[in-house]
Amino acid sequence: MSDKINKGTDVKTIVSAIVFLLSLLVVVFFIFTRERTIFNVDYTDSLIWAAASVEGHSFVNHDFWYAYIIPFSGSLLMIPLVKIFGVTYLAHELGMTLFAFVFALSLLFGFKSLGMTMQKSLLGTGMIMLLLCSSSITRMIFFGHVIHYSLAMVFTCVAYILLSRLECLYKEKYDLKQKICYLLLLLWTYLCCLNGSSAVMLFFCPVAGALVLERMLDRTEIRFDNIKLPLLRLIGMAFAGGAGFLTKRYCIQPYFDNSYEESFSAILSHDEWFFKEQSFMVRFSTLLTDWVYDGTPMLSLDGMLILLRLVLAVLLITVPFIALFFYKRCQNRMMRIALLAYWILFLLTQLTYSIAKIQEANWRLAALMGMSMIVSITYLMWVLKEPFYSRFAYLMIGVFAAASCAGVLSVVSITPDSSVNGYERLLSVLDENDLTYGYTELWGGANVITVLSDSKIKARAIRFDGDGDYSIERYQSQASWYDDQPGVDKYYIVVPNEQLEECTDTLVSNSTEQIPFEESTILVFDHNLFRDGKAVYTSEKSN
Repeated sequence: MSDKINKGTDVKTIVSAIVFLLSLLVVVFFIFTRERTIFNVDYTDSLIWAAASVEGHSFVNHDFWYAYIIPFSGSLLMIPLVKIFGVTYLAHELGMTLFAFVFALSLLFGFKSLGMTMQKSLLGTGMIMLLLCSSSITRMIFFGHVIHYSLAMVFTCVAYILLSRLECLYKEKYDLKQKICYLLLLLWTYLCCLNGSSAVMLFFCPVAGALVLERMLDRTEIRFDNIKLPLLRLIGMAFAGGAGFLTKRYCIQPYFDNSYEESFSAILSHDEWFFKEQSFMVRFSTLLTDWVYDGTPMLSLDGMLILLRLVLAVLLITVPFIALFFYKRCQNRMMRIALLAYWILFLLTQLTYSIAKIQEANWRLAALMGMSMIVSITYLMWVLKEPFYSRFAYLMIGVFAAASCAGVLSVVSITPDSSVNGYERLLSVLDENDLTYGYTELWGGANVITVLSDSKIKARAIRFDGDGDYSIERYQSQASWYDDQPGVDKYYIVVPNEQLEECTDTLVSNSTEQIPFEESTILVFDHNLFRDGKAVYTSEKSN
């Protein structure tokens, strides 16, 4: 009998390890063989931030115009890669691969800290990694660059690991190892909150709030002598988090233009709030399905995958709700804290999403979706030991497993032909015409061309202001990029054809060559288009 049990355990361990390794393989496969075909300006963020640090010889480059200032992020992994390989696509691939491993390991040991066995932790991590490969949005958010949402999951999982070793701050007296862990928790909290309001909302408030709420929901008598030390330790966390937040706000942020970042956290006028609308659920679902277009047959492969992911989206909303009914029966304090942290995050996200400008994009819900995956899988695995409820848990886990397999299919089905990417085609035309330095709109190839060409051809961001005028785009760029470049005798600018007529008297008439490219025209000049940060050619109205 014991031999059969051991064999069964060994088989489960092997299967779990295979799922975990397969998920890593699929993510790396996507990064190295498929990501280039859908590469756009969003994918360049982390690499460009790292390059700004290298070029400025400073952790934060004060000459760079940041979209977001995230000091503690994936750009730290890419700084040494930029120093070795430069601003190249290989540096991006290696940097995102490193982050994928960090992300997977944080999930793995995060699951372990919630009381799951290594088998279940491997299986849960593997499923989440594959689920996040399901749509173009989640692939970009989690494996295309490193931003608030993936960071929130890493920050929270590492906090769970440390809290589990610290017995959720409730142990009467810490030994030396636990004292070191507590100091690490304070340092971790400081570094995470260094990223500002997003880290406070997505990481600190849910975790700290759950620690308080878990104790308040306990029916046993609360005596001050019993909670004095945990309270002091929690206050220490709050001071560390506050110090990180204030460091960014008063020591880093004042030196930069934060209008773009702050615009998304700005509250809308009350007539634009949509508490009564269904947009939250719709946008949450499209994180997994991508936007669905009219006329997709339900019984086609695409239709069935959409329906499968819609079912998964419903489960990700309902399973954490169902888990609340098992709250009292769960004796694992870390599991209770994780559930409460999710619901605090849910309420914060629902509130801010409903009244702020972040409602404009579904990826603002990515952290909530990721944390829902962690909580859902944890509680479904835990319910498996319940004789009656396990049958429903197996059914739901089956949906997660099927959707994970669909994630593999989604990655494999992406064409490996990089020429489907319009930026690659633009790069080929620029290369054929020996054009190595110029300007495009942000979504017209800026930064993307630079990375895809391994910096052999550079494209800097500009904007068209109407009436034939153009100006510097102060977004993921810096002033020196618009100065005269050593060794460059030809500059180009990519003008969308709908703007071309307006530019007749400014750019077109002064260009030396016009090269048609799809829905744009590449204008060539024998001199730079900017002088002292100002456009050389302007309309009479601007004069």
